[in-house]
Amino acid sequence: MRWRVAIAVLVLGASCAAPPPPIAVETPYGLVRAESEDKAEEVAQMLERLAPRVREILPGSADREIDVWVQSVLRSTRNGERAKGVKGFTLLTGEFNPKRIHLLEDGELSWYLAHELVHALVDESWRSLPGILEEGLGDVVAEELNPEYAHRIRAHRLFTSSGFTGGVLFRLVYRLPAGSRGWVEAPMRLQVLEDHGEARVDELLGLSRRELRKEWRELPEPFYGLAYLIVSRIVEREGLDGLHALCVEAEEEGLEVVPTERILAAADLDLHEFNPDFLARLFGRAETRQLLLMQPEMFGDTIASYFKSNHGDLTSRELLYRVNPSLRSSDGSLLRLRSLWPVRQRMLEDW
Repeated sequence: MRWRVAIAVLVLGASCAAPPPPIAVETPYGLVRAESEDKAEEVAQMLERLAPRVREILPGSADREIDVWVQSVLRSTRNGERAKGVKGFTLLTGEFNPKRIHLLEDGELSWYLAHELVHALVDESWRSLPGILEEGLGDVVAEELNPEYAHRIRAHRLFTSSGFTGGVLFRLVYRLPAGSRGWVEAPMRLQVLEDHGEARVDELLGLSRRELRKEWRELPEPFYGLAYLIVSRIVEREGLDGLHALCVEAEEEGLEVVPTERILAAADLDLHEFNPDFLARLFGRAETRQLLLMQPEMFGDTIASYFKSNHGDLTSRELLYRVNPSLRSSDGSLLRLRSLWPVRQRMLEDW
């Protein structure tokens, strides 16, 4: 049985904690608070669906309740607004003692909640997991439990991992304006531009959960992409149980963190092959299409600039229908950009 109640908030001048959202809905898995009744009820239903599923599929998960605050401004203290782009976080009072989950009220809440539930429910048997990989674990579980977002999660995270590979080498394919029947293929390298300092993959994988958070208060976006890339490859090959077994084995050996070479071997990764072409091979048709729809400005601007430089005398109709710019995904299929409305519009605006 759930109940709703408007909470009277007492504002104490000496307190720096953020006030709780005013509407609460109780569930068997924790209390959900939000700034409207509809949003509180929506997220409560998500929590009831996702919490038992996370416990079911995630080995080494604790049977505990966790409260959720859904906020229009994401923060745990009055003046502690989180960085732009952060969609949620789990507040801890100890390394494996979660206090509550905070979620930004817009966007794909089911994705964010599933991700944060992993942070909230993992138990100490995951202690030796490299700290950065807990972020990948959250996304892989969210992908499994939210099939409607699976391609979006994968495309987004793989692209953000390009900060460590020097980009993604997409294949721009088109016909020559003169009417040739053949296709011309041109490489087009794109990458996420967020700075992640001088961080190296092998060094990041050597950091424990505590060490990672000590060094990085807010993780750069490429870190999440790298973590997803590695964890998804391990889970594809060994399952969640296989990843958990690496942690249990390391703990039994008295190791603080699973050795990097074991992680890379389980993921079938060679850091010497981390390059734009390697990452491009992971973008099938579904991932490529999702990324085009998520980043129409980036693709539209880049492609329009390319054709302006090489074939600037074309009309917009000739560009779309005679030249027919497309991207070739890793499975060899073509995605015609004129059929993807946001990218098409951006190209024409630039043209």
